[in-house]
Amino acid sequence: MMISVSRFGAAFALTLFGLCGGAHAGPAIQTWSTPNGARVFYVENHALPLVDVQVDFRAGGAESPAGKTGVAGLTHALLDNGAGDLDEEAIANRIADLGAQMGGSADMDRASITLRTLSSAAERDGAVDLLATVIQHPTFPAASFEREKARTLAGLKESDTQPDAILSRRFAAAVFPGHPYGRLPTVDSVAALNRDDLAAFHARTYTAARAVVSIVGDVSRAEAEAMAAKLTADLPRGEAPATSVNTVLPGWIVTDMTQRSVNNEKFAGAVLPRIPARRWGEIDDFGGIAVYLASAASAYTTGEQFVIDGGYTKF
Repeated sequence: MMISVSRFGAAFALTLFGLCGGAHAGPAIQTWSTPNGARVFYVENHALPLVDVQVDFRAGGAESPAGKTGVAGLTHALLDNGAGDLDEEAIANRIADLGAQMGGSADMDRASITLRTLSSAAERDGAVDLLATVIQHPTFPAASFEREKARTLAGLKESDTQPDAILSRRFAAAVFPGHPYGRLPTVDSVAALNRDDLAAFHARTYTAARAVVSIVGDVSRAEAEAMAAKLTADLPRGEAPATSVNTVLPGWIVTDMTQRSVNNEKFAGAVLPRIPARRWGEIDDFGGIAVYLASAASAYTTGEQFVIDGGYTKF
């Protein structure tokens, strides 16, 4: 099972902060593209004999086909359950033998796979080879698929009894009608998935055109180029994902925002679905729903901007 590694992400961020030398200087970020089109970002630092690698794909939940929500999460979770000629146990043993750490996370926009390894050639090359196999040649073993599918279904059934989870689902569907952000995994959608769905999703979304490789640590530019090439060489080139920017929220009412200036309150007033124009005080009548919208606003607002599908509407 591909494990979320928030501690790794924090360490990665702290590494970058340390390289910045505080708030007054930024790291020297070098960038290029691999021969098959993956973007690469690289920061050289020899303070510690470590290398951090993160490979991001535009392969999050929003990329799931209609009726197959949940396929993105299952695909990501099964990457290290079998790849190439290695099974789950062999992959775990190989990671332990190399003294490396592998993990990742997936959300609505992207799927990330992370690696931390010693920078000595034998350990580094072995770890990169293993990561390349996991990313490029997953086998989605039947037993692992059924196990993770059952685990996901159990979690969804439990969430269907939790008021906050129910409200989150309805909130997403209301804020993003007809958009992938509004389609979250359900018991029915996950129950209908099979291994072929995972293989098809991987082939479509885990491509070089959708990949970003980040490398930070004790390697030279030439070594980083070789690592990035290795990690993406067997990926299909694919097509770059389409980008769209929405500057309006169709069918929704922007309320009178003159009374309050707090962004969260603006958000709650602006997106409460299909309610005749109300001032904030009137929205208070909706009690817990308005409070929930306000608490969720931080995920969708930046300053005076309401972020929707890569664009924004200013209020």
